[in-house]
Amino acid sequence: METNTKNEQQGERDLPHWMDIYQSLAEKSPVGLFIIQDQKFQWANLKFQENTGYDSKDLIGMPSLSLVYPDDRDYVTASVRAILRGESVSHYEYRMVARSGSITWNVGMVTSIVFRERRSTLGIQMDISRQRQAEDALKLSEERSRTIIDSIADAYYEVDLAGNLMIFNMPYLKLLGYDAEQMRGMNYRSYVDKRNADIVFRAYNAVFKTGNPIKNMEFDIINKNGETRQMELSVSLMHDTLGAPKGFRGIIGDITDRNRVQETIRRQAFHDPLTGLANRILFSDRLYMALKRALRTEKTVAVLILDLDNFKGVNDRWGHAAGDTLLSQVAHRLQSLVRESDTVSRHGGDEFAILLSPLNCRDEAEQIATKIVSAFQNPFYLEAHEVMATVSVGVALFPDHADHFDALIKKADVAMYRAKDEGRSRYFFYDKNPHSPASRVKEGA
Repeated sequence: METNTKNEQQGERDLPHWMDIYQSLAEKSPVGLFIIQDQKFQWANLKFQENTGYDSKDLIGMPSLSLVYPDDRDYVTASVRAILRGESVSHYEYRMVARSGSITWNVGMVTSIVFRERRSTLGIQMDISRQRQAEDALKLSEERSRTIIDSIADAYYEVDLAGNLMIFNMPYLKLLGYDAEQMRGMNYRSYVDKRNADIVFRAYNAVFKTGNPIKNMEFDIINKNGETRQMELSVSLMHDTLGAPKGFRGIIGDITDRNRVQETIRRQAFHDPLTGLANRILFSDRLYMALKRALRTEKTVAVLILDLDNFKGVNDRWGHAAGDTLLSQVAHRLQSLVRESDTVSRHGGDEFAILLSPLNCRDEAEQIATKIVSAFQNPFYLEAHEVMATVSVGVALFPDHADHFDALIKKADVAMYRAKDEGRSRYFFYDKNPHSPASRVKEGA
């Protein structure tokens, strides 16, 4: 009992000390504090006076809502009542009109207290004008960015570090065929196959590791309709406010039609329009490369020059359309007789050339030449007509007969004319001595 009495006495002696501390805290608080009774200010700390521009004597007795921007008064009244009734624990944001007439944004919070033995309201006020200005500026910036993004003709995208789509424009939706709800949050792996998913992943990974953007990277997508389209992608790294990587952004352009045009131009430049075979330009390029490889690997290369034996008779009898049909069938038959590594070309008219590379020896060239002459003993069919079109073949070998491609073609041509002179439907290897039996190979059966 005596101990309790001593504690009470000590508490009474300490009370003025604690009151000084509480008063000091209230006055020096970095946020505005005020007390309201009967909807009028009864007390306000220095920060609140500073924020409003009114001193204490002006504030005391002033209606509390008089400092609230007129359009926000109903909202503030409802928010305060909800908090005091325990229906809400949230703060509220409102505009306040200072003595100077300036308008500031503030965040407020209230709680019920007893002041001078009467129920009162303690309010907390903090100026958030700079924060709201920053938010408004950010919102305006985002709106401007959105406008710019939507004006881009190509498909624009932003993804997080996992490749999930966050921002996109209308061309992006048109490109893939999905609507906005289906597209939002979709991972890039949803519209590419595994091979192309690996291409995109490697691009993202390289940009993430180096920070260097990538441009003009080609890959394929599969749109909602299941159609494969060829894309050209750019990727750059995005950072958050602290400078840490947060995702990727870039442009995707559909280059399917462009590539088709380029492929058409390429084929026209390097392929025979009638048969689809390599033309003289492509044949020469491949022969040049084959000779370089053969020189390094000590392999053999063979060039075969072929000429149909009675093509003029077909044109004269059945017309040029039938002649074109025959040439197309000849091309198909020749391609079926050689390997994938070999090249069949048409050099004009009824003259064809074949590049056999690589070969180990002369015997391999003889085997293919024999097979070709033999296969042309079988007829071709032009509508209802059966047509015989045998072939004369000249063969020249690298390095046996020549060490560069011009000479190799010329010597194969010389051998082909000897096959013509010797009765056609046969092949000859080039030989300096045109009467050498070693240069002649058995004609087709």
